[in-house]
This record gives sequence, structure tokens and C-alpha cells, in this order.
Amino acid sequence: MTKRPTTLLAALLSLALAAGACTSDDPETATTEAAPTTSAIPTTTEAPTTSEAAPAEPNFELQGELPVDTADVNAMIEFIETETGRAFLRPPVLVVQDAETFAAGLVVPDDERAEVEEEAQILAHTYRALGYADQSGTELFADIESFMTSPEGIAGYYDPDADELYVPDAGAVGIDQFRSVLVHELVHALDGQHTDLAGTLNGLDDEADAFFDGLFPVRAVTEGRAQSVQNSYNRQENIRLFLDSPEFTVPDAYVLSVALPYGIGAAYIDAEGGPEATWDLLDDFPVSSESVLFGRSDDLPAVVDPPAADGEVLADGQLGATGLIVWLAGDTVDPTPELNAAVMAADGWGGDSYVLWATETQSCLRANIVGDTDVDLAEIAASFEGWRTAESAVPSDRSVTLDGEVLTVTACGQIG
Repeated sequence: MTKRPTTLLAALLSLALAAGACTSDDPETATTEAAPTTSAIPTTTEAPTTSEAAPAEPNFELQGELPVDTADVNAMIEFIETETGRAFLRPPVLVVQDAETFAAGLVVPDDERAEVEEEAQILAHTYRALGYADQSGTELFADIESFMTSPEGIAGYYDPDADELYVPDAGAVGIDQFRSVLVHELVHALDGQHTDLAGTLNGLDDEADAFFDGLFPVRAVTEGRAQSVQNSYNRQENIRLFLDSPEFTVPDAYVLSVALPYGIGAAYIDAEGGPEATWDLLDDFPVSSESVLFGRSDDLPAVVDPPAADGEVLADGQLGATGLIVWLAGDTVDPTPELNAAVMAADGWGGDSYVLWATETQSCLRANIVGDTDVDLAEIAASFEGWRTAESAVPSDRSVTLDGEVLTVTACGQIG
């Protein structure tokens, strides 16, 4: 993952299960070691002369202690340069830390905590409205931070401002995961040397990031490129990482939203020709999450009038196709018929506008949504009707109204 210099909620949303996406395309593949052969013919062998091979010169700078050979990392760098078609402009800086030091570096600084908790409160209102969780902003932020610093959270990150990548040593994760994640972060470092990743991440509008559509194309391209190379490396090295499904303290909707750019991003990059053919996307990102999900890079969303709010507006903007998926299927991270139906509904998304508000007793989210066609809008409406009648983890009042070419959806959850 890439790490934004400011630790606002949008930065927290960029933290995903990188290791969970590192599975081989062929889980049945296994390697076997041939039994040694013996010869019946007696032979005589001269005593071998031994000479220590000179250690490989590193093509990187290192802070900390590597659990793998220098030659192994050099080979990773060569692999990445071949896969992407570009060479590192300068040796990448690897910072290898013990698990405790690595986790401590992910904790939000004291002088930023108040601002982050305020934005976490907005996300908490959103999940409460949708019926997916009932936490205060303070509680949600604490759970997110705990998740970030857990073994199931961040596996590594690249800081584009410092031009350094950070990974925990293999003691906590194992050699295979260490190598796999290191490749992922090295791709970010290469991209950061050839493009202005720091400027891109700093320039993201935090308000646009509130429900992911402003941030999603950037994350899908940057993480998708790294994930694509990582997947290729895993296949070459026969690295197969099978992780148990942990019980998350953060809402499933959060896990779903942060995991989507990795798998979907890699599929998008591969469909566009692979990492070598997609350097231009780092300077000209897709216009919306729909562009990434369904390959419509020139399909601009329709401008939709915002719906009325029945209280103080906390956030507004565009949900995007990704927001529709999280709205419709955010109560699970498992591949379910509901998730598949949500993706199919999002395929017909044409544009939207949402408002989030709160009163003393309720958190509410309302969106006006249009489809690419009348048929698409009818399919979206049918998916939301199914969501309206479904049970939710937290009680939520839900309504779905189709008025001509606009679908209005409202969700309100009780506070306390």
C-alpha cells in the first residue's frame, strides 16, 4: 500500500489486507523434490577446491536486517523492472522493522487524533444509517487503529514523501509473505520514482474521499499495479498464502471498501495491458470507480441534483459504483449472491448525489441515483428493494422511491 502523508480518515481507508490478496492463481499446484539418483559405476573424484563467492552488491539501501539474501532482493528488483518495463532511477530504500516498531509507526500521532476521530464520526453515522454497525466515531476509530496495527491489517507500506518502504521482519509473517509483500511495496517505490505519487495523494480532495469514489480510481491504479506484479511474482515463486478468516472488530463494510481496490485494481490493470502498458494511468486516472469496475474510462457520470436532507448535513458528494456495492452488500466480506447482485446493479450506475445528516435520534443517508438506461435503473431499483426488505445487524428504517428517471434511497439508523 501507499501511505498518505496526512493521517486523515481517507488515509485510513487506504489500509487493506494486502496479504489476503496474495494467493496463487493455482492453489492445487505443488512442488516435489526429486529423489537423489545413485550410480552403480565407481568413480573417483578429486578433492574440490573451495572458494567463497563474493557476496552480491545490493541494488537497494537498507535500514534494518533482511531475513532473505541480498541476491534474493536484487532478483525481486530485476523481476519488477522486467514486469513494468522501467528501471529504478535510484536504489529503493527498504526499512525492515520488528513487529512492535512497525505497528508503532502506524499509530496516529496525538496532534492528529482529534481531526481523525471527527472524520471517523462521519463514517460511523454512515454505517449506522445503513444498519451495518452501531459505534461512535471514537469507538470506530479505535477499532480501525487496532485493525491497522494487527497482523490482519497492514502488511507493509510505501511513504512517497520519504521515498522509503516499510515492512515488518519475517518473524511475525513468515518468509513467503515477507517476500511477496516486499515485491508489492517495491512496485510502489518504482512508481514513486517515475511519477509524483506524493503530489497525487496530497492533492486528493478529502471531501471527495468521504465515500470512496474520489479516492477509488487512484487506489485501484496504484494498488492494482503493485498487486498485478505481486501476483505474477507469487506464481513464479510458487508462493501460496492461505490466511484464516479472522474475526474483524471493524465493520464488514469497512473491510469490503478497503479490499476492493486490490483485487479489482489488479484485474483492471491486467485488462488494460498489464503494469508495463499502464504507466500513463498514474498521470491520468480513471474518472470514477465505474471506469475501473467496468472498463469505461471515458464514461463521465451524469450530474445529479442532491436530495433534500432532514437535518444538519455532515457530508455530501458522489457514492459512485463502488459506494453502491458497499451500500447494498456491506454486511459481509464473503462472496455471496447479494454481493454478486450488487456488482451487477452497479454495472448500470449512471451517476448519483448523496447527503448524510444526523439528528439527536437518527443517522441518515439519502441518495438520488440515475442509471445508464431505464432498464439499468430498474435493475438498480430492484436491488435496493431487496436491500430494503433484508434484515440488518442494526435496526434501520429504509425507503426506496422511483420517480421517473431518478431513484431516491433513504436509510436511517437509530442513535443509542
